[in-house]
Amino acid sequence: MGKRKLKVSFVITGIFLICFVISFLISDIMKKTAVSTNAAEVTATGDVQTGDTVQMIEDEDKVAAQAPGTSDAFLIAESDDTAPAETASEEITEDNGTEEDAAALEDEAAITKDMTGTKETAAEEISPAPESALSADDSDVIDTTEDSYATTNTDAEGLIGILSTPEWYDAIDVAPTCDYVIANVNEILNVRAEPDKNADLVGKLMKDSYAKILERGDEWTKIESGDVVGYVYNAYLYMDEAALERLSELDAYKVVVNVNVLNVREQPNTECSILGKSTVGDEFTYLQEQSVDGWNAVQYDENTVAYVSDEFTDVVITLDTAITIKEYEAALKAAALAKALEESKKSKPAVVNRDPITLSDEDIYLMSVVIAMESLSESHEGKVAVANVIINRMLNGSWGSTVSDVVYAPGQFTGANSGRVEQFWNKVSKDCMDAAVEALAGYNNVGDYLFFISIGKADYSKYSKYYVLGGHCFYARN
Repeated sequence: MGKRKLKVSFVITGIFLICFVISFLISDIMKKTAVSTNAAEVTATGDVQTGDTVQMIEDEDKVAAQAPGTSDAFLIAESDDTAPAETASEEITEDNGTEEDAAALEDEAAITKDMTGTKETAAEEISPAPESALSADDSDVIDTTEDSYATTNTDAEGLIGILSTPEWYDAIDVAPTCDYVIANVNEILNVRAEPDKNADLVGKLMKDSYAKILERGDEWTKIESGDVVGYVYNAYLYMDEAALERLSELDAYKVVVNVNVLNVREQPNTECSILGKSTVGDEFTYLQEQSVDGWNAVQYDENTVAYVSDEFTDVVITLDTAITIKEYEAALKAAALAKALEESKKSKPAVVNRDPITLSDEDIYLMSVVIAMESLSESHEGKVAVANVIINRMLNGSWGSTVSDVVYAPGQFTGANSGRVEQFWNKVSKDCMDAAVEALAGYNNVGDYLFFISIGKADYSKYSKYYVLGGHCFYARN
């Protein structure tokens, strides 16, 4: 009984294997028949539309790397010579892909050919867009021409298309390089009510004053500066890049602190080191390119870039603005009055000869040292004038009665009290000695003036009269 069951099992197993082999052979025959038929159809289509044989990529790795249905899933190549129709059949049949892959490739090639009409056009349409056009940083990349533009969206593959929209292109407004202009003149630039050289004057822009652009024109620009709104001639302006360069040259941009006390930090955050503290009104040079959101970069010292919170600071331009015509006319009157007053104060003393004064050699030499300290580079007349101021003070008595008393009086000859006079002890020239002797002999070229100061530090409004000689102003106080 057991042997009979074993025989039945063997028979059933054999029948199953025979059916499996027959099924496999039938399936293989059907696949080859379908592929051959499809390949022939593709070849026929290629011959009808282009006159050349269409061949698919034989490279197994390249085909495997392309996903069916994508725009770059296949490559159409034009053969050097016209080949028999069997060529296309052989290329597809030898491909290691599946029947579905071959069918998908065939359908996609046919659709592309129908849309483009030629193989060359199809190849251009399915080529992937350049990496720059598909950057993840931009949602749309626009390439403009004279009458069209192409928009590439990162959500789609390849180029979406080219749309002819001249209205859109004409609407593009290129932002100006700089919103400000600076007067590029030696002294003064007129601001007029209208863009015409004969129009009424409404204001004046002084050299290197700045204004905000309101309207741009080919010859005239409408500006606002201070209380002045009007037109200035473009030929006398620093504009755009030139204006930016001039602003930098003039160190015009400043960061101004607007709170009582503000930390100046090493980095743009509150966790870093504090370099120092600034107070309201403090100004720093603004470093725009190094500034970040929430923090203004500033030049803290010659070698240090620091950061201050933009919440507690203001970025301003520290150049002058325009003045109105009324302000300009008032300034002219004030300047004329000041000049007249200055002229009236000028009083050149007459040269007189007074009685000679006798001093010891030590006092004469000390006077010569002071002359060297105060006027070594001045003319001989300038040296004699300094010597006569010392003599006038001796005769006045308010600072003492000797050369030493006058020279070392507190708060007078600052070089004497600082030790600077000793530095000139061995620098006395013959001209200094001659000036001291000449003044003591009675030659007086400064009258009764008791004070002198370098002209760079002179404040003429505080003098009742004065006399300028060389680099010194000799004066009498109000």
